[in-house]
Parts: sequence; C-alpha cells; structure tokens
Amino acid sequence: MITTFTKKQNISKNFENLFGLLTPKLSCERKFFRNELVLNYFVNKKLKQKDINKTLRGNTKNVLYPEYLDPLYGKFLSKYVQSKSFLGNLCVNAFLKVLDISNIKPEILDITLLDLSGKYVDLLDKLIFYSKSISVVSNNLKIYSEKQEKLLEKYGASVTVNGSLDWLFKSKILISPDKIKIHLPLRQDCITFTSEANFLPVKGTLYCDFKFPKFRKLKEILPEDISQEYFLAALYDICKKTYIKNLVPYYCFNGCEYISLKNVARKIFMQF
Repeated sequence: MITTFTKKQNISKNFENLFGLLTPKLSCERKFFRNELVLNYFVNKKLKQKDINKTLRGNTKNVLYPEYLDPLYGKFLSKYVQSKSFLGNLCVNAFLKVLDISNIKPEILDITLLDLSGKYVDLLDKLIFYSKSISVVSNNLKIYSEKQEKLLEKYGASVTVNGSLDWLFKSKILISPDKIKIHLPLRQDCITFTSEANFLPVKGTLYCDFKFPKFRKLKEILPEDISQEYFLAALYDICKKTYIKNLVPYYCFNGCEYISLKNVARKIFMQF
C-alpha cells in the first residue's frame, strides 16, 4: 500500500456545500495500480495531529507528500525518501541506454567508473561490451581486482583499476552511480552521470536527475503534486516491486533543463 498526502486542487465551492464550509478537513480516494492499493489523502483545511491520526489510522510512515507541506505536517508524518539504490539504478539504466543509442565503436570509447565502495562492481559485466578502454577508481581494490581477473579470463577484456582520484583527470565519460560527495579532478570537457545533485562544483557536464515520459495510467492515479518518479521509487522501496529497477528514464537533467537521452547520446558521440 502507498499513502500520499497533498492539497486538494480546485475545490468546488458553491451553494450546494455552503461555499466550501461543509468540505471535510481531510478527504481520501482509493486507487489501484497493478493491484497495489494507493490511498490519496487531500488536505482541504488546516489540520491538527489528531485529525491526521484519526483519518490515516496510524498510516503515517513512509507517506509521499510535496515539500511545501513539510513545514506544516512534517512533524506529524514520516516522509518517504527515495532509496540510494533506486536512484543509482536510474543513473545506471540511463547511462547504458545512452551508450546503446550513441553506437560508438568500443575501440575508441573511453569510460571511467567511480565506485568508492565497490557495490557496482557487476556493472563492469555490461560496460565491457561498450568500451575496450575502461578505468575504475575505487577504494575497494580487492573486489575490483578479482572482477578484473575474471573478465580478462572470460572475455579477454582489460580493465584498469586504481585507488587514486587523480586518475580521473583523463576521463572523458564518467559514471558515478552514487552521489558525488568529494571534489573530483575532472577535465572541463568531461561528461559525468551521477544519481543526485550536490553542492560541490563539478567540472564539465553533469547529469544528475532522471525522468520518465508521462505515463497516462499514473496520471489517472496520482495527485498533481506527486511526481511519477517519486511514486515509482515508492513502488520499488515500499512495495518491493523489483521490476521497477529495470525501467529506463527518458530524460536527463543537466543543471538547467531536462534533455532526452537521444540528445545526450549525440553529445557523447561528438566527443569521440
């Protein structure tokens, strides 16, 4: 079950409901998405904690609601926050799709993977088919050295593994599925994919947020202030719908605007 909490849009106020005076403080609608119950609660008037608890019947954890309601009801509700694994999946899926579209010869494409923890080591199994020049920068050299040997033995693929961030200076295409939390010595023409925006300046072009095309079915289910990306993340994290992690975004955010993966692929193609 997923619970959303937002303001009701365009409340009808006429003589039938005494100009809205009879409108309930909190209303609810029940929807279903692939047999998963979605409870949409709408705030019509200012609420107290007892109003929320009574109507939501204790379902006040992992609630989806927009940021503007946080100052008012954040102390009453436990807001759902997208997991790092979901955001990392979006980044990886978008990156692989861009490589697919760009159709650059593996002999000339250089890719760098920044994975300090080592949890994305299996991504190499896919990257080796796009590039014959792959570099990895990680603090977990043991797990990457083991993968390096397996790939060399099985495919004859050569992967460079290094523990120094200085190695990033030669990168043209960088993927860092986890949020970048440290300064990176990148070139001005580097194109970087990561899962979250950050306050540290990153040289070059940074793609840090991803969106899907508008899904008609979700538009019929979700309130206006709940994004479909937020909802899909909840399906993955809360409802354990594992198929969600295979969805491929359609747009990347470059800090100014969302652009299609096709246009990102063209930009990368021009690099080589």
